Amino acid sequence: MTKKPAFNSFLRQKKLNDEILKALSSVLESMAEGVNVSNDKGVILYTNPAFDAMFGYNQNELIGKHVSELTTYSEEKNAQIYKEINHILDEQKAWSDEFSNKRKDGTVFYTEARISAVKLRGKRCLISVQSDITLRKMMEASLQESETKYRIVSENTYDWGYWISPDKNIIYLSPSCQRITGYDTGEFLSDPDLIWRIIHPEDQHIFINHVSDKENQHLATEIEFRIIRKDGTVRWIGHNCQPVFDSDGNFLGTRVSNRDLTKRKLAEEDLRKSEEKYRIVADFTYDWEDWVDPSGKYMYVSPSCERITGYRRDEFVHGELLIKITHPVDREIVRKHFREVLSGSTEIPHVDFRIITRSGDERWLSRYCQPIYSENGIYLGRRGSSRDITERKKTEQQLKQLTDELKRKIN
Repeated sequence: MTKKPAFNSFLRQKKLNDEILKALSSVLESMAEGVNVSNDKGVILYTNPAFDAMFGYNQNELIGKHVSELTTYSEEKNAQIYKEINHILDEQKAWSDEFSNKRKDGTVFYTEARISAVKLRGKRCLISVQSDITLRKMMEASLQESETKYRIVSENTYDWGYWISPDKNIIYLSPSCQRITGYDTGEFLSDPDLIWRIIHPEDQHIFINHVSDKENQHLATEIEFRIIRKDGTVRWIGHNCQPVFDSDGNFLGTRVSNRDLTKRKLAEEDLRKSEEKYRIVADFTYDWEDWVDPSGKYMYVSPSCERITGYRRDEFVHGELLIKITHPVDREIVRKHFREVLSGSTEIPHVDFRIITRSGDERWLSRYCQPIYSENGIYLGRRGSSRDITERKKTEQQLKQLTDELKRKIN
C-alpha cells in the first residue's frame, strides 16, 4: 500500500514532464528562427520547421548530417570555427556570429547564429538559433560598393596658376594653362582679355561678381564656373583666389589657382543619380538605416525609424534622440558601442539594447555600426543598421524558461 502514493506521484511528475516537453516542442515548431540541436561531434539531432525551410530540406532530412555540411567554408575553416565555439562555450553561456551557408539547391545565404551548450541526458549538446540576414548582407555589400564607387576623387593634376598684380596685370602664368585651356602662356600674356573670353557665356556673371566684390578682395575666395577650351570643349574650373601680402602687410596682388573640376563634376552628377537610386532602395529597407557625420549630425535616416520607434526621421536629425529613447539601463552600453566605432576596430561593432518608443512600448533593437573613412583616411562618420528583434527576444526568453524548467524537472 505504501508504494501506491509514490507511484501516483511518479505518474503526476511524468505527466508534468510530458506537458513541458509538449509545450517546448510547440514553441520550437512555431518559431520564425531556425533551430537545430547537434551533439558534441557536430552531428544534427533535431531541426525545427523554420530551419528546414531556411536550408531547403524536408522534415528530418538533416538528421544525422554534420553541421559543417551546411556552410560554404572549407573543411579546415569549419574545424577551426567548431573548435572556437566549443572553447568559448567552455567559458561563457552563449556564442554568436554570422555564417555563410548553402541551401540544398546550392544557393548561398547568410545567417546570424546564437549557439548555447546544454546537457541532454548527461551529454553536451549545442542548440543553435539562426536568423536569415541575407538581405542585410546584400544591402551592406551594395552600400560598400556605392561608397567606393561614389567617393569623390581629388584632382592630383597640376593646377593652372597665375599671379595678378594690384593694378590687375598678370605677373606670372604657369604652363599648365595650356593643358587645361588649350591656350599657351604666350597667348594669355599677349591678350589679357583672353581669360575673360574663354569663360562660358552663362557663367560670366559669376566671374564678374567675383572680381567686383571689393568687400572680400583681400580675403581667400573660391568660385566654380565653366570655360570653353581652344578646341571648343567645355570644362569646369574651380577658381581660388588668395591675397598675397608682404611681411609689412602691403598688398602685393592675388594668387590664383584654377583646377580642372570636369571629372569631379561629372562624377558628382553620376553620384547624384546613383544616390537617388540608392535612396529609393534605402528608404524601403525594413531595417532602420542611418548615417551620422563626425559632429553627430544625421546625414541620412531611413523612414523605417518611425515604424520601429514612433519618431519621424526628421526628429532624429537634431540632437541625440537615439540616446534619449534608449532604455536607461542600456544607455551606457549604447555609448560604449559608439566609442567602439570610433576606436578604429576592423570589426563591425554590434549591440542589442532596448528603447522606449513614442507610445511608451519597450522594444529590443539589434544594431550594427561601423565607422566610415574617406580614401585618405579621414573619418566621415558612422553608418548604423538597427533591427527590431523584440519578438526574437521574447521567443528566446520563453525557450530559456522552458529549457530551464525541463532541466530542473529532469534533474
